[in-house]
Amino acid sequence: MINLRREADRLVEQIQGRTNTIAKTFDRVCDVLDSYGALASGASGLEVTPFGQKMRRISGDKDMLTALSLREGAFEDVDAAELAALVSILVYQAKREEGGLTPKMPSISLDVAVDVVLREWSQLEDAEEQHRLPRTSEPEFGLVWPIYKWARGRELQNVLSGTELAAGDFVRWVRQVIDLLDQLADVPGTDRRISRLCHEAIGLL
Repeated sequence: MINLRREADRLVEQIQGRTNTIAKTFDRVCDVLDSYGALASGASGLEVTPFGQKMRRISGDKDMLTALSLREGAFEDVDAAELAALVSILVYQAKREEGGLTPKMPSISLDVAVDVVLREWSQLEDAEEQHRLPRTSEPEFGLVWPIYKWARGRELQNVLSGTELAAGDFVRWVRQVIDLLDQLADVPGTDRRISRLCHEAIGLL
């Protein structure tokens, strides 16, 4: 019984320690969200802004980057196939580090859109580093061309040619792209054209 009590006391100490750490991290996260206008001071303390409400509808490893890209117009001048390819850089994670320069994009519109995402990622990474938070991983481009080709109606063999993607992996990533497109279509206040485009891209995939 004495040993059990000692273990219980030790467990409580561990939980309290972790709680303090979580609280500090939470405050730093709030500072970043505040700096981006997702939170604002209100009568009862910090309140979620309309932009913050949009962020709440997006889930994923790059949720903040996705919301910022949406706000900054990255999705405005692309067609449905280009949108699907653009969204792929917000979900795809290569099995091993690919590195290197940004590859040539399938279109000028997509090239411009990718520049917006990369700019927002760079600024977000700086903010996360400044606040000692885990940094959002860099957008990866290994799925751009396969998704674009698939959305344009190419055969699977052609889509995967020249890549290291297995068919099963490709299908899994397509599902994740579809999931994010579905989320973006339902973000409150999203332009109706972008919402329709998300549904069109889902249909193509």
